[in-house]
Amino acid sequence: MPKLKKFMRNLLKPFKFNSSKERLGEDMEDIAAQERKQFSFDALVSATKDFHPTHKLGEGGFGPVYRVIISL
Repeated sequence: MPKLKKFMRNLLKPFKFNSSKERLGEDMEDIAAQERKQFSFDALVSATKDFHPTHKLGEGGFGPVYRVIISL
């Protein structure tokens, strides 16, 4: 196991982080915020055909999951 640990350290040396784990977590939150999409309720109603049962894919931890068609 020590050889594997040494190998991994050497492998990661070029990618040294300039910040602590806390800063890394903040960086991940910033990335997630940039990728987060927000849609109006009207857009969701339209995209799901008024939340029609035939467009429902299932249930998730946050409620029903619907298939939508979004035109960009």
